[in-house]
Amino acid sequence: MDVLAAFRVLVCVAERGSFSAAARELGVGQPAVSRQMAALEAHLGTRLFNRSAASLGLSDDGLALLDRARLVVQAVDEAQDLVRLRGRGVGGRVRIAGPVVFGRTWLIPKLAALARLHPQLEFDVVLNDSFVDLAEEGVDLAIRVGEITDRNLIARPLMAVRRVAIAAPTYLARRGVPTHPRDLAQHDCVVYTRLATGSLWRFESEAEGESEGEAIEVEVAGPLRVNNSAGVLAAVTAGAGIGVVPLFTLTDQVERGEVQLILERFEPRSLPMHLVYASRHHMPAKIRLTIDYLIEQAGALPG
Repeated sequence: MDVLAAFRVLVCVAERGSFSAAARELGVGQPAVSRQMAALEAHLGTRLFNRSAASLGLSDDGLALLDRARLVVQAVDEAQDLVRLRGRGVGGRVRIAGPVVFGRTWLIPKLAALARLHPQLEFDVVLNDSFVDLAEEGVDLAIRVGEITDRNLIARPLMAVRRVAIAAPTYLARRGVPTHPRDLAQHDCVVYTRLATGSLWRFESEAEGESEGEAIEVEVAGPLRVNNSAGVLAAVTAGAGIGVVPLFTLTDQVERGEVQLILERFEPRSLPMHLVYASRHHMPAKIRLTIDYLIEQAGALPG
């Protein structure tokens, strides 16, 4: 039997969690996937899956084989990529996930530029402020804001995300302009629910009379809670309250007078941004090229 093709199907079934999902990903019928996995089990003389009416899971032998099958598939893909690099250049599809606003304003333009440099490359972009499970979603690379705690991922620093506090002029005219982060306890604030600290906002002082870099923490509350930074900006623009957003979220809203920067001597603490991917012994050239290009482009940003 074609063991390599069966290994590809096995990896896809494990990542997608079902035969039907793997069939959709591979562009074949579910019976073909089922037959190929049955043939692989017969070839190896063991059961690879624990099947029930409600779920499908890998057996102990299936789990043991999965890691090795994934390495085989990756090694073959890398060998093919190296040959293509010598001829037509790097090619293939890279599935990459990132935050909604950052993806729209920075990531997608950079990937478009990279695709022009390497016409054989294709990018499948998933924009979501939630953390995507790389294995479950079949994602090769992900951009994440905040500390990386998953030890199964390799994290490459991309940039520091500078954040600013903003409010609409209409809100400030109605409620007054805060001069210190502690004043926020008396204001309506738009809470970004994906922030690890939730409604506890942290600022660093640059003001006279305060220790430089001193951490100032304040618990905030308000009528709106939003799960992405574009929504926070929209709520602030509508006059719902004060918000904290990444600087890259703003385009020309300040210049147009839609929002106003506040507490500029008490900047919200910056957050690290990383490019993360699963640990691999063999990394395809298409993924290596994408990682190196994005890190190079991030390093060229002013500041």
